[in-house]
Amino acid sequence: MPEDKVRKVGLALRVGSSASVEEVAEEHEVSEADVRDAVEWAAEHPAEVREIIEERAESLADLEREYPGGVDPPREQSAADYRERQLEALESVVRRFS
Repeated sequence: MPEDKVRKVGLALRVGSSASVEEVAEEHEVSEADVRDAVEWAAEHPAEVREIIEERAESLADLEREYPGGVDPPREQSAADYRERQLEALESVVRRFS
């Protein structure tokens, strides 16, 4: 997946998970126009965003499987939790910006 798309998805889903465009721009040291562009792109390409979410969730699941029994991975969320939260954020972006 091209890095630019992954970056856009990260910015857009941050807005979709309750942060404002302004907050995300400040957090990531990008312009508000960049964040709006990312949100608009995500709203117009939900299938591609879902694909990126799935790839990330699979990577998290792989990390979880590499830990021996009784040892928790250094993440506060499971791959399933990550997938669910990100898909909810995507739904919010599509609802609000398309």
